[in-house]
Amino acid sequence: MNRLAHFLIFLVLAGLPFVAQAQESPRTISVSAEGEVTLPPDMARLILGVTAEAKSSHDALDGAGRAMQAILDFVTVQGIEASDIQTDVIRLNPRYARNSNGQIDYRIIVGYSAETTIRLRLQDINIVGEVLAGAVEAGANRIDGISFGLKDETGALDEARRLAVVEARRKAAFLAEAAGVGLGPLMQLTEMGSPSYRMEVASMAMDMRADVALMPVAPGEISFSASVSLVYQLAD
Repeated sequence: MNRLAHFLIFLVLAGLPFVAQAQESPRTISVSAEGEVTLPPDMARLILGVTAEAKSSHDALDGAGRAMQAILDFVTVQGIEASDIQTDVIRLNPRYARNSNGQIDYRIIVGYSAETTIRLRLQDINIVGEVLAGAVEAGANRIDGISFGLKDETGALDEARRLAVVEARRKAAFLAEAAGVGLGPLMQLTEMGSPSYRMEVASMAMDMRADVALMPVAPGEISFSASVSLVYQLAD
C-alpha cells in the first residue's frame, strides 16, 4: 500500500470521532412566550402651564411668572414635595401684526407671549382632580397632559418575566408530549427585547376654569409585558 493510501486511511479514521460527535448532538425544542401583568396605577404626572400676553416682553414674562408662582404656592400647600416639582418650559415669543390680507407681517412686533410650564409628580392619584382645579384657580390656563404610572415598576416587570417563563415552559412540555417525547433540561433562556408597559394617558388644553372642576379623571390600568425564548433538550 502506497503512502497516499495510508494517508487517506489516516484521515478517515481521524475524522470518525467528529462524525460520531455530530451524530450525537442532542435534539432540542425552541419555544417563545409573553407574560403580561395589569395593575392599577398609584401615581400621576401632570404638566401645567401659564401663557401670558403683553405689549412688552418684560410685562409678558412678569405676568407668566406671577401666575406660575401662585401655582407653585398652591401645590406646595397641597404637600407636594419639592423633588416632585420641576420647571419644564420657559419660553418668550414675539407676536406679529397682520396685513390687510390677514397674513403675518414679520416686520412689525405688536406684543409678546410668555409661556412657562411645570411637571408635577403626585404620589396620591386621589388628589389629581383637586390639584387640577386648584392650579387653574391659581392661574394655570394650560393643562398639557396627565399620565399615570407606578412608583415601583420593577416588581411588575419581574412578574411579567416570570409569567413569560412559566408559559414558555408549559408550551414546551405540551409540544414534547404531543410529539411523544420527554422534556429534558433547559439549555438556553433568552429575554427577547426589553420589557415594556402601556400607560393610560389623557391630554387636554383648558382655558376655562369652571371646566376643570367638572373634568372626570380616569386612571385606568397599566399593562407590563415581557417576552422570553427557551431551548430545551428532548428526552426519549
